[in-house]
Amino acid sequence: MMKMKFIGLLAAVICATSLFAQTESWPKDTVDGVVVYRYTVQKSEGLYRISKNFNVSQEELVTLNPKLQKEGLKFGQVILIPVKDAPQSADSSYVKHVIAPKETLYAISKRYGVSVAELQAANPVVSKNMPIGATLLIPLRASQAASPQPQAEESPALPVPQPQAEASSALPVPQPQAETPTTAEEAPQEEAIALPAPELQTDSLAVAQSDSADVRIPVLSLDSSMVSALPLRLAYLLPLQTNASRRDGQMDRFIDFYEGALLAIYEAQACGQRFEIFTYDVQKSDSVIQQVLKRGEMQNMDAIIGPAYPAQVSHAALFAKHNRIPCIIPFTNKVSGLEHNPYLVQFNPNAQQEAEAAVRLLAAQKDSLQLVFVDPQASDVSAFVSMLREKVLAAGFATADISLQTIISDSLTSVLSQDKMNILVFNTDKYSSVSPVLNQVANQKKGHSLALFGRYSWQQEKCPIEMVYVSIFHEPNADLLASYEALYQQYFGHALSSLHPRYDLLGYDLTKATIRHLLLSQQAISDQDKQKVFAEEYHGLQSDIHYEKVSEDGGLENQCIKLVWK
Repeated sequence: MMKMKFIGLLAAVICATSLFAQTESWPKDTVDGVVVYRYTVQKSEGLYRISKNFNVSQEELVTLNPKLQKEGLKFGQVILIPVKDAPQSADSSYVKHVIAPKETLYAISKRYGVSVAELQAANPVVSKNMPIGATLLIPLRASQAASPQPQAEESPALPVPQPQAEASSALPVPQPQAETPTTAEEAPQEEAIALPAPELQTDSLAVAQSDSADVRIPVLSLDSSMVSALPLRLAYLLPLQTNASRRDGQMDRFIDFYEGALLAIYEAQACGQRFEIFTYDVQKSDSVIQQVLKRGEMQNMDAIIGPAYPAQVSHAALFAKHNRIPCIIPFTNKVSGLEHNPYLVQFNPNAQQEAEAAVRLLAAQKDSLQLVFVDPQASDVSAFVSMLREKVLAAGFATADISLQTIISDSLTSVLSQDKMNILVFNTDKYSSVSPVLNQVANQKKGHSLALFGRYSWQQEKCPIEMVYVSIFHEPNADLLASYEALYQQYFGHALSSLHPRYDLLGYDLTKATIRHLLLSQQAISDQDKQKVFAEEYHGLQSDIHYEKVSEDGGLENQCIKLVWK
């Protein structure tokens, strides 16, 4: 069954319908003088969606439900929601705030928009000692002012994108489906979206940390000299299928990607950078993306991120070159025209890049390795295997060619080297084609060192022998990942659609790197100097990114490929 998970922020962007029409259907109660709904959390809901549906702030929800700070929302959970415009008791001039670890009066006052003196006056005993878990009384007028819409000069709201259409492709590249022409659909312009602004703990724009939600925000290193006086304009071209009658569940991973991108944007906002974000749902149709690219605002973008499928990339590539706009291609490695288009930026390496990287990374162990190719001359041999064999032969590696029948007949040891690590290379990219004989391979080791040259998509398979593969992804730092995930759950609160690779981390890393590259390139004078900026290496949660030009007049390819032994 297809999993539909249009979470709060994305729903606000795509649908622009946030008011909950049936609030009166939920039971009411009075708690500490406040009239509330007892609301049952629905599937895939986050705090943002509920706050918009009931026209309350997220701060009010957390104040009435303090466990949400650490435990988050759960499907079926009953929470309290203040009833707007309902008559309150005399005690309703205050709302309650439970003090969290490391909170200060100053941070709490900024969070609710009230002065420290007013907090001390309302809490003469608690405010002196600030014990964790104690309850502070906050004047209600301040709580009502603390909505998720920050002041423009402090943390500018992200303007609502104009969602339009739908695209295609993923990592690894999925098979394109039949195109379904559709028309671009307008969304209201006046509604803005933004994640709540974090508290800035120092005057440095390089530090952005919330001390009130027990969440440490990953920091984008921007100093005051980098922040631009003008907003950065980013266009996302993603296959979200928001209005499709029969939606492909695989498109949920692009929602994950967009959510990660929003967190990167939020982080840069906290450093003082302003944005204008335009998100287009570009379905699976050439005609749709052509409509989007004809829109007037597209000519004024600082960068385009997407689309996904190769057929649509070709249209975006021509547009990017004509308008001199960097176009970052996150998902497919089939990017035509890269050699002659300096405005194309390809993240996902192609088969040749991976083969070259594998040979380069194995070179230090060349004398202790033998690569054994299984049926390398087959008509359906994968491009990666063909190129890998060509390059290891040219580099002087020890090699051997065998047939699949050699393995089946228990004759593998006849070609294995006794004093080298033997790396078995099958002629396919599909693990399902390899797995039936791997146990037989393992049984024939007989004291030989033996490993399987795999693919990144095989990493979660239970291979009976050691495996090596090349990858542009790495395991995230545990502490940084925990901080990121706390923030992710705070705003989105749902399970991810993909785990290997994680598309939310892909969106986060690519957007974060793009923001930094764009801000640095704005300080460059010539187009050539601007392009050099993109070669600066970025170290991310899941990906390290280092772009290099493919030719003098060509675009950029990500070169951060690693060799992984598993």
